[in-house]
Amino acid sequence: MNERFWENLEILLIDKGMSWADLARKIFKGQ
Repeated sequence: MNERFWENLEILLIDKGMSWADLARKIFKGQ
């Protein structure tokens, strides 16, 4: 994946008030 994607994803997370830890927790819970 290109770096632009990750930059946009990070901006989106910050905009929603989520951290990478929150995202990881969500992903692991979903599995």
